Amino acid sequence: MASHCQKTVHCENRSIQSPIPFNGSSNIPISGQGTIINLFDWRQFKRWGVHEDRLPPDSTVRFKTPSFWELYRWYIILAILLVLVESGLISFLLRQWVQHRRAQSELAERLGFEEMLSGLSARFVNLAPDRVDAQIAHELKILGEFLKVDRVTMFEASEINQRLHAVQSYTRAGVTPGRS
Repeated sequence: MASHCQKTVHCENRSIQSPIPFNGSSNIPISGQGTIINLFDWRQFKRWGVHEDRLPPDSTVRFKTPSFWELYRWYIILAILLVLVESGLISFLLRQWVQHRRAQSELAERLGFEEMLSGLSARFVNLAPDRVDAQIAHELKILGEFLKVDRVTMFEASEINQRLHAVQSYTRAGVTPGRS
């Protein structure tokens, strides 16, 4: 289009500067090359149901309203990527939170067990010898309830025949006691 305009301006300048009056038959070259422009109205395509694929090459389509995807393609892609990244971060944080809660629970359980054992040891320090059996039975009950088991038994190792003999035992209520 620009070359066509330049040729027109050049021809006009020659005709203005020429001393020969214009009488319709001059020596100004006339060229039809580049003067045909395929220009189409998009609204008429929509009206008549014609697809743009049927246009000749190098056609110009005017008044085309871009689709939502054409207008906001990069925003949509960016939003989808942002949601995916946020989802990944949220799942990572949830996993970390679950692991943290599990570790806290295990530490609390271990601390409770160690406090129970230290209390058990402290209660036996100044205990009179005649109360040891009763205290062992009481401590086995505390140990069984803390560990949430059905039975707790204390064994004594025999040096003579290398066997274990049950000395004290705790059985949770509702569970039949085993052999001694």
